[in-house]
Amino acid sequence: MSVGEYVGRRDTRELQKFRVLISSSQKPLCAEYGCTENVSLHGARIQTDRPWGAGTVVVVSSSVGQFLTQARVVYCESLSSDAFAVGVEFYVPTVAWLRR
Repeated sequence: MSVGEYVGRRDTRELQKFRVLISSSQKPLCAEYGCTENVSLHGARIQTDRPWGAGTVVVVSSSVGQFLTQARVVYCESLSSDAFAVGVEFYVPTVAWLRR
């Protein structure tokens, strides 16, 4: 599923690039750094080096620790053999992401 196919987006996303740590809420040692491509109050698109399964509950935090939120993976799209775009939906609207 591509970004344009996701039905139910509640708001527009702003192009913002910053480094985040994405980790599994079930397996905290399963984590990696990624880079946001865009963000909104309700979600973000994050480029990662490995795929994340749809429905996986993750914790997303900024690399400097200013932002922290729990989210659900909505989709994971292969960009190349070693890059993936992961769409996440925040459980709680997160204004702080937009004030960066």
